[in-house]
Amino acid sequence: MTGRVLAILLLAGASRATAPDPVIAALEPELQRSLAKLVLPGQPRPYWFAFSETAFDNVDLTSRLGDLVQQDHSTLHYLQARIRVGSTVIDNTNFLGYGDGGSVRMTVGEETPGPIVRDAWLAADGAYKNAVGALAAKEAALKRETQEDRAPDFSPAAPAEVWEEPAALAESDPAALGALARRLSAVFRGFPDIQRGDVRVNGRAVTFRFVDTEGFRHRTGRRAVRVLVTAETQAADGTPLSDVASVMVPSAAALPPADRMEGVARAVADRLSRRVKAEVLKDPYLGPVLFTAPAAAEFIRQTLAGDLAGTPPPVVSDDYMKSSVKGGLLAKFLGLRVLPEWMDVVDDPARPVFDGTPLCGGYCVDREGVRARRVDLITGGRLVGFLMSRAPSDKFKESNGHGRIVAGNMARAAPSNLIMTARESESDKGLVKLLLKRARAEGLPYALIVRHLNEPPTGEGGPRRVTMGTGKEDPGEAPSRWAISPALDIVMVDVKTRAETPLRGAIFGPIGVTELRGLVAAGRESAVYSFVIPGDMVGVYQWPNEETPASIVSPALLFSQLEVRPTAKKHIPPPFLPNPLFAKGAR
Repeated sequence: MTGRVLAILLLAGASRATAPDPVIAALEPELQRSLAKLVLPGQPRPYWFAFSETAFDNVDLTSRLGDLVQQDHSTLHYLQARIRVGSTVIDNTNFLGYGDGGSVRMTVGEETPGPIVRDAWLAADGAYKNAVGALAAKEAALKRETQEDRAPDFSPAAPAEVWEEPAALAESDPAALGALARRLSAVFRGFPDIQRGDVRVNGRAVTFRFVDTEGFRHRTGRRAVRVLVTAETQAADGTPLSDVASVMVPSAAALPPADRMEGVARAVADRLSRRVKAEVLKDPYLGPVLFTAPAAAEFIRQTLAGDLAGTPPPVVSDDYMKSSVKGGLLAKFLGLRVLPEWMDVVDDPARPVFDGTPLCGGYCVDREGVRARRVDLITGGRLVGFLMSRAPSDKFKESNGHGRIVAGNMARAAPSNLIMTARESESDKGLVKLLLKRARAEGLPYALIVRHLNEPPTGEGGPRRVTMGTGKEDPGEAPSRWAISPALDIVMVDVKTRAETPLRGAIFGPIGVTELRGLVAAGRESAVYSFVIPGDMVGVYQWPNEETPASIVSPALLFSQLEVRPTAKKHIPPPFLPNPLFAKGAR
């Protein structure tokens, strides 16, 4: 959890003192004025109103071959007004097809009240006008559909105040991060097969202020540093190849030593250089697959993690928009077994580390001011819970403090520190032994081990869908499965000799609950994978610059059967001339 909590006051009957934050203190009178007087003739009044201000202290650096090619240090402030009209049963939120009642403006960082109050006035006016139109459009859309046991749009929660120190980057961070970026990118000067190698380092401190008409008030601060190492090249047959590694920690001080970070960049370069010469997968494979712990955590991010949020899908204004709504693949499996009975999954926002490795998803209160809680999601293999914001579902009526992503006028649920554990486990050697035993039993000459997956496509933080229907079904009824990124480090292991042969040109077939239930073993050691969640993980747009940190912990996972198949074979030829950096006399 980032930031030191100064005070937490539950407002059950407590008197309301002036906020200890000057920005919130300036916003509160305008909040009450808007709630009382902002109404158009003949239109519904607001029943809930909130202002939030997000301050970013951001350093973004890109280095190539030891030189900085881009560097930016910026401070930005955004003010958002969020409003609900109608009632808690049906209001303007969670609606796709019209501005739902959110309004955002760039504002100033000054603590004098004038500019922030002016921007609040304009944001509130725009939010209310959007909300009135959205409510009318939503009510019309609901009349066209049969609603069975529809959940309300807003759940009650106990107001709380939380005051953390504002977050800011250390004065030394930009210079230190720039030096790190240059050092890591210089590694690629020693790899002639690589056409491009970049290192991007992002250091961010975010202070979030929130106040609403129910009594919620908070100021929270968090920091994060992410180092992203990417490399690109081509094989001799023209196949484009890439590799990536990401290291994310809660602060610059928590980064591993520079020599270890240099090892991360060197590992990317080594893997990619090996793949240039790797054997191409020629035939489809259907059999057991072992994901090492780091690859398993990446796998969970692209499958299970994004579908453990219980925020209901939005109402849509037109039928054609239903195809853009990402309904939760797991929503219909509550109470059923989705993993082996010896596996559990929890989400724990209060846990700062796992076996000595920092976790990045921690927080004290979510974007709606609700205190974060540990949530049991899968127990004994059965799906028993979902991550919830204040948008209730038909099964879960209240928030458990996971409204982490502000999208339009509401907060949607997302994971924080998602931890998968196995009550029964095997050593690494034991897992390989089981893998090869199952492959031999199926008459296969080899089995597959995956050690690293590619990052999801830019902007896709959550699960990608593969619709398995005929095309004639309603999009909400057509069965869907997950699509995961190609493996960047995959080897085939000979079942007789155990010799490993690196592969390239392999993609995974669709993955669903059946494959998860088909897990046959898990490892004893777990890996931590930290990342940022863009808005697409919940299927909606986020406000500018919002990135939500999260961590996933997973052991190695052995699947009884997965489909792996070759990729397409038509490619642009590689460059005809050799890399000039490695020509005689090049510096």
